[in-house]
Amino acid sequence: MDENNWSKQIKYLNKENTGVSKEIMALPNNRGGIYVFELKGITLPFIENYILYIGRSRLTASRNIRKRALEYFRKERASRVMIEEMFDRWGKYLYYRYYLDDDNARIDKTEKYLIRAILPIYNEDIPNIKEVRAPVPAFKDE
Repeated sequence: MDENNWSKQIKYLNKENTGVSKEIMALPNNRGGIYVFELKGITLPFIENYILYIGRSRLTASRNIRKRALEYFRKERASRVMIEEMFDRWGKYLYYRYYLDDDNARIDKTEKYLIRAILPIYNEDIPNIKEVRAPVPAFKDE
């Protein structure tokens, strides 16, 4: 995934934190893709960015990247405890970034790959994880 094909960071909520930003409302409604919610720190905002959640939006007749982004502001997120917690705790510091793609198979594969590689704190399910082993010391005391 070419870094240049990712969108710029977009503040998810408006300035008053009462609705979605104009930039979210202007997302493409005819494309699918991958998206991330990032926490932008307040101490060093130019370098403090933490990926909190990775998701996907397949492109279908009723699905697109804008529609998916707007669902997080609506009541649909209330049924997802971790997503609700992310907004309650970090809402005014949440930023959104997306990568447009219309190949649904590639979208699914890429989302799984990114979640496994990054392990975002608010992704409840880690795809295809079969076993998590306890850490082992690299050197044993003799």
